[in-house]
Amino acid sequence: MVLNRFRVTAISVVWSMFVVMTASRAAAQGMSLATLPELRSHAATDTRGNATVSRKNGIAFRSLDRGSLKCDIYMPEGDGPFPAVLVIHGGAWAWGSKSVYVRLSKRIATRGFVVMAINYRLAPKHPFPAQILDAQYAVRWLRHHAQEYRVDPQRIAALGYSAGGHLACLLGTADDQAFVDPDLPEELSRYSPRVPVVIAGGAVCDLDWVDENSTKLAYWLGGTPSSQPEAYRLASPRLHVSPDDARFFLYHGTRDQIVPMECAERMHETLRRAGCSSELHLLKNRDHFWAFFETAIVDDAVEYLKREWQINELRK
Repeated sequence: MVLNRFRVTAISVVWSMFVVMTASRAAAQGMSLATLPELRSHAATDTRGNATVSRKNGIAFRSLDRGSLKCDIYMPEGDGPFPAVLVIHGGAWAWGSKSVYVRLSKRIATRGFVVMAINYRLAPKHPFPAQILDAQYAVRWLRHHAQEYRVDPQRIAALGYSAGGHLACLLGTADDQAFVDPDLPEELSRYSPRVPVVIAGGAVCDLDWVDENSTKLAYWLGGTPSSQPEAYRLASPRLHVSPDDARFFLYHGTRDQIVPMECAERMHETLRRAGCSSELHLLKNRDHFWAFFETAIVDDAVEYLKREWQINELRK
């Protein structure tokens, strides 16, 4: 347990170092973090959409033994029903919060979508598959409450980056019974947890690149690939691919040193071979962190959703 905490702390330190270095780089160029184009989609109010958006914060969508998991829901003005986007934060499955995506969630909602940004249980306290069970629970919960939140239950997409992208990919590939939730209430069991469209950036699409004796993901998957092969198989979205899977919009930095670019390429190729629709967008010279802050690719992804579901951008 001490070693697991050390690994999680180390990851947090790396992230903090990145933020400091980014701020230093910006300051050297006479800018602040808030003025960087790559950061505006997450750090400033969107100026492209003019629709009125209402936000409901801290809604409990899943009860736990201690406390509950909460979400924020953003709703555009109008009668609906609207397509929805489930927004899933990253953080190596070990930290993070829905609050990371406040600005982005509002930005998407102004374009004609209901947005549900969620928290989920975190490792190492809650190892795999707790995270995907919570994401699936959220999809079922949103379908169950579709009328209340003016959602079209057949048009729910999943969007995430890094660990969040991984969970989004599983929502688009795993069969309904691939993961069994022992605490799923009867009223939600009749809903499918699958989504028809996935937007995933910097996503862990498979775990082929992890050495069989590596302990880097032991805090989440319970051991090494050689000692826990079934966990690693189940956690690999690419290995769940079948012809009836979701339509995918994938993006990845070409200089990603956290999650190899080849991971997204293999996913894209596997989806295409299975007869699924998949787009792969490679962000030139972007590493794992900078790709997260890309404004243009997020806008492209929203346009992709609008084309898929023929959405007209809302205006006042």
